Amino acid sequence: MRVRRDGTSWEPLTDGTVHSGFPSYSADGKQIVFRVWGEEQKGLRILNLEDRGIRVLTNEYDNLPGWSREAEHGAPMAPRTPPPTSARSPGSSC
Repeated sequence: MRVRRDGTSWEPLTDGTVHSGFPSYSADGKQIVFRVWGEEQKGLRILNLEDRGIRVLTNEYDNLPGWSREAEHGAPMAPRTPPPTSARSPGSSC
């Protein structure tokens, strides 16, 4: 759903057939990257707010997508997952 700041104009953005969440608007406000998760679908999608087209980015487990800070690229990105504890250097506290 998308709604104006004043609480008016509720607008569904997806069809509700699969859990969609963690949306992030592009810098120009024309696209939203979001995560889908369900029995048949998972991964990241980009919704074009002008034509309502949805582009598949990934079909694997992804979570909490965001956008690149480089405005000229405007590319969506997934957060980095920390390496497993066994791969960390000795004495690392992270």
